[in-house]
Amino acid sequence: MIKLVIVDDEKMIRDGLALTINWEAYHIEVVGVARDGLQALEICREVRPQIVLTDIRMPKMNGIELLQTLKDDMPQTKVIILSGYDEFSYAQQAVKYGAVDYLIKPIVVEELEKVIMSVKHALEQELFGELLHLRHYQELEHMLEPYFNAVRMGLTSEAVLNLTPVINRLDESNMTLKNYKKLIIHILTNVEKLLYLDGYQLRDAHLELYHNRETMLIQLNLKHELTQWLYHLTKVICEWIQDQKGEGGGHRALIKKAMDYMESHYHEDLTVDNIAEIVALSANYFSHVFKKTKGESFTDYLNKLRIEAAKHYLLEKEYKIYEVAYKVGYKDYKYFSSVFKKSVGISPTKYCELSQ
Repeated sequence: MIKLVIVDDEKMIRDGLALTINWEAYHIEVVGVARDGLQALEICREVRPQIVLTDIRMPKMNGIELLQTLKDDMPQTKVIILSGYDEFSYAQQAVKYGAVDYLIKPIVVEELEKVIMSVKHALEQELFGELLHLRHYQELEHMLEPYFNAVRMGLTSEAVLNLTPVINRLDESNMTLKNYKKLIIHILTNVEKLLYLDGYQLRDAHLELYHNRETMLIQLNLKHELTQWLYHLTKVICEWIQDQKGEGGGHRALIKKAMDYMESHYHEDLTVDNIAEIVALSANYFSHVFKKTKGESFTDYLNKLRIEAAKHYLLEKEYKIYEVAYKVGYKDYKYFSSVFKKSVGISPTKYCELSQ
C-alpha cells in the first residue's frame, strides 16, 4: 500500500479528505493526519509516506516550509499542495520548490482523484525503474567479477578488456540514462569497497578524476560519453594501483591479509573457498593470485605452516602423534603422516625418535 499523510489546520478539511475518497481503491492508506507542518514532519519521519497532501497556510510550520524540509529529509516523497485562491502565488512557489501539483480550495473530489492517480503512476514508474535497474545489476554481477579482479591487480589492459562486454550488455538493455548512471555508481562503489579490503584508500588518493565523479555523472548526458569516461577512470585507477605496489608488483596487501589469517587459523578446517571469501575474490582467481605472488600453491603453503607447528609440538613431547595431527588441522592421521614425511623427509615417529 502507498502511504499518505494529510495536513491541514482545519479539522473538517482533514477529516473530509481522509473519509471522502475511497483511498483503499487506489491501494493508498492514510497513515497520519496533522494540524500543522511541525506535527506533519514528526509523523512523516516516523512513517515515511510516499505522498503528503498539505495545506499552505498553517501555524508553527507552513506548507512550503514542510515541503522544503521533506525534500531534504525524504526526497522521494511526493508533495501535493492545497491552497486558496488568494494563495495562488504561494502554490506556484511550492511547485518551484518541488511540489508535484497543487489544488485550489474548495477541493473538487474528481480533480483530487485525478492528481492522486497521476502521482501514483509516477511512483509506480519510479519503482519499476528501480527494480529494472536492480535486475540489470544482478545480471551483470557475474560479468563484472573479472573486471573487479583486474582492477584490484592494477592490470589496465585486462580491466578494459573485461569492461567491454559489460558495456555492450548495458547498451543492449536500452535502459534510461538515469539508470545507466546508477549502474556506473554501483560499479565504482564496489571498486572502492574491494580496493579498501586490499588496503587501498581511493578516498585518500590524489585522483582528481575519481573525486570529481559526481560532477562528471551530472554533466555527461550521452551514454557513449559516460562509457568513455568510465574506461578512462578505470585506466587511471589501475595505473594508481600499480604505483602503490611499487617495484616488484604483486598484490601484496591482499596476499598478506590471506597469509596473516592462515598463520592464525592454520589449525582450523581451512579451504581455498574460506580464504578467498575473506579477501573477496573467487576461489579460482585467489588460487591464481596466491601462486603467482608466493611461488607456491595455497595448499602447499598451508601444509608448510601446519608441519612447522607440528614439529614444534612433537619436540615438546606432550602430545601423542595423532593428537598433534589434530591440533595442527589434520583430521586424518595417515594423511598427516604422508604430508609430514614429504615435507621433512622422515615420518613423525622417526622425527620423535631422532629428537630424543
